[in-house]
Amino acid sequence: MKGAGLLALLIAVSTAAAETGPLLDVETTLDPKTGVNRFDAVLLRDGAAIRRVATSDWIRPQVTGYAQARAPIVVALGVPAGPDVPITPGRPTFDGLPKTPLPGADRAHLVTDDLANSMLLNIADDLPGLTLHFPGGLVNGPGPDILIAEASLAAGRVSGACPGVPSPGADAMVARLANGAESTLAPEAFVDVGPAGPQLNHGTRALGATDFRIETLDALASLEMRPIASLDYFKVYAATLDLADMGVAEGQAIETLILSSSGKKVQTAGGPRLCWTADPILVVGLPAP
Repeated sequence: MKGAGLLALLIAVSTAAAETGPLLDVETTLDPKTGVNRFDAVLLRDGAAIRRVATSDWIRPQVTGYAQARAPIVVALGVPAGPDVPITPGRPTFDGLPKTPLPGADRAHLVTDDLANSMLLNIADDLPGLTLHFPGGLVNGPGPDILIAEASLAAGRVSGACPGVPSPGADAMVARLANGAESTLAPEAFVDVGPAGPQLNHGTRALGATDFRIETLDALASLEMRPIASLDYFKVYAATLDLADMGVAEGQAIETLILSSSGKKVQTAGGPRLCWTADPILVVGLPAP
């Protein structure tokens, strides 16, 4: 839940720690005319060499489940803002935004496309936050098998939603397999790969109520959400996940991956809060070298 101050004012099985994967960088290209920030490739260490895996080789899952965190924040997804959307450096903008909603059928693809400034925001910790299915299975090969990117404030920046608490950078995320095996990606497991780019966040005022949230993929698609705020201060943080760290034997395939926020509450100047919920930008499989 990383909305900046003005946005915040609008709304009142065992776990193994994952090591930082052999991720060097994620290449992105920002189109200054359109505002689209596009992923181009991921760079991985492969022994003494560097392996570049272009987006054309990424293995795309299907999003089959989604649930928001139980947090009163009015936005649920972000898309590239575009050249005609007003942006205020360092803080959200609420005026002069377009009225057209993102079609519901397009919302499930925001974490499997190639755009660094499209994402699903604030996934749940008490329910499966994001469920992904790999058709035909994703095989555990040598080295990292999954690339995960998420959006967060720059490390050290303070969110109005969590007064007095500096951001750790990336948000902790829990990855779980269908058999219950889990691995936690702590903030330090992620690499800061640069600005996400200008984005337009969609939501509804109803999401600001503590007793209302999106808990299914159907609700994500059918809820009438319109642009509420534009911003350009999120960073992209990326990490890799090796299925071997979750007990998957080399050559064995998995079909389902579930991502959730950590659920850890933080003591803030306003009391204990669920501050740093995860915001997935991208989840894809990586081919074996």
